[in-house]
Amino acid sequence: MAHDGRNDEAKRRLVVVIGAGSSGLPSIKSCLEEGLDVICFERTEGLGGLWRYREVPLEGVGSVARNTVLNSSKEFSAYSDFPPGPEAPNYLHHAGMLEYLRLYSEKFRLEPHIRYNHLVTSIRETDDCRWTVRGTDTVSGTPFEATADAVMVCSGHHAVPKLPSFPGLDEFAGRVIHAHDYRRASAFEDRRVLVVGLGNSGGDIAAELSYVAAQVYVSTRRGTWVAPRLGPHGQPMDLTLCTRALNTARSLLPFDLTARAYEHRLNRHFDHKLYQLQPSHRALDQQPFVNDVLPARILTGTIQIRGNVSRFSRDSVEFEDGSRVAVDDVILATGYVKKYAFLPEDVAACITEGRVELFKFIFPAGRHRPPAMAFIGLVDPIGSFWPVAEMQARYVSRVLSGKLDLPDAERQAKEAAKRASVLAVDSDRYATQVHWIAYMDELASLIGVKPNLSLMALKDPALFRRCFAGPCLSYQFRLEGPHAWAGARDAILGSPARIASPLTPQTAPEDSMVRRVATGALDVVASCGIMIALSYAISLAI
Repeated sequence: MAHDGRNDEAKRRLVVVIGAGSSGLPSIKSCLEEGLDVICFERTEGLGGLWRYREVPLEGVGSVARNTVLNSSKEFSAYSDFPPGPEAPNYLHHAGMLEYLRLYSEKFRLEPHIRYNHLVTSIRETDDCRWTVRGTDTVSGTPFEATADAVMVCSGHHAVPKLPSFPGLDEFAGRVIHAHDYRRASAFEDRRVLVVGLGNSGGDIAAELSYVAAQVYVSTRRGTWVAPRLGPHGQPMDLTLCTRALNTARSLLPFDLTARAYEHRLNRHFDHKLYQLQPSHRALDQQPFVNDVLPARILTGTIQIRGNVSRFSRDSVEFEDGSRVAVDDVILATGYVKKYAFLPEDVAACITEGRVELFKFIFPAGRHRPPAMAFIGLVDPIGSFWPVAEMQARYVSRVLSGKLDLPDAERQAKEAAKRASVLAVDSDRYATQVHWIAYMDELASLIGVKPNLSLMALKDPALFRRCFAGPCLSYQFRLEGPHAWAGARDAILGSPARIASPLTPQTAPEDSMVRRVATGALDVVASCGIMIALSYAISLAI
């Protein structure tokens, strides 16, 4: 049984957090909030994980390219009690994201709990139902060991490149790298480059290369839906799409109708079928690729879309349709393997290619005995990643402190298997896919922090309008319940001003852009009303 460390210092539980990135930092904070002792082992020299740019990539460490920009906007990406600064651009460069994490760590005094240059190499169960965590200090070479009551794995799943095999690739004379090792376009100036894969990394790399390369070819097996960052009235697109109003409408209306409406919206930007990008899955089935320039670069011919690769020769590539082009370099944007070499065998067996057997995408399914192990951030949300990782950390820390119980092992296993079986796309990446609002609400309900919208509508109509018709920001989950934050209401109501602030010249009226941003929320309300009315009419007809 878990103990409450705040009431019994002699029985305080020690939690080891592995990784000090965007999942590890909120995990440290959440453990501290629940009165748990916590120590974080970070294998590199600083916090930030994936978002700490390195000119020379490190094996086994996630990385970003020189010009990587976050796909989700700053307000949608913020932790629930730490809004971004008003001066920050709405889509942050990786350096801005790293600074946000540094400020977060500073604000909540997380640094004393982090041990840098500590590489975890093994985790094994002890006879007294704890974990022995072993590793090496990468600077001194000295081994270290810690005994913990629980482990939170926060080391990400974008560190071990997936390297597919193609016939003839070993004969290809040009340069072949994985997207993990890509840094800047200048290294490919005046070259003919093939990018294999059109996920977030592949699409961004292709778009960037198209300005300097002689020609860029993109090979995609299934295509992708492409969404711009720029939404109506200049708002960040994700803030107009991720609202409780639209989420409610989608739940009331037939899936085909809502998917068709979203696809129509995306095709108004450019015709995906004409551009050879339309996939077989529906647009609401998975996260779209977010990019504003890809269709324009295809239109100029600097990027050509091709099908699946058939084989390589010394200086060319042949596609499955029989066409062949000469290429100098190949960049494999083919994703990553979910691999954690330090895990015990029974836990590692829960994470396989294309299938993840984790209860709530967190706890190894069916393992209902101490010691506890949890995975934070082993999800691919249709929405922003950061608040999801934080919500997982809040849930886990409540469980570890004994304030919440897990269901029995059989129920855990059944739920994990059910989630794995209903995923829409047959792909390893989507084995961990979750829908943002639904998943956040699911965990928030367990914790006791899901906002009571009915009561809010009666007591605080202004806040209700923003929470329901406006973007579903993570601050909503600090309005009530454990570790509520007194600044949550102001953070929600102040978000339009923070969105407008970096766009509005100092000489402009302070609220001019705020009014334009708010217009988008009114559009959403009107659209939602129409869709709900249509749903009611359909129900009467049936």
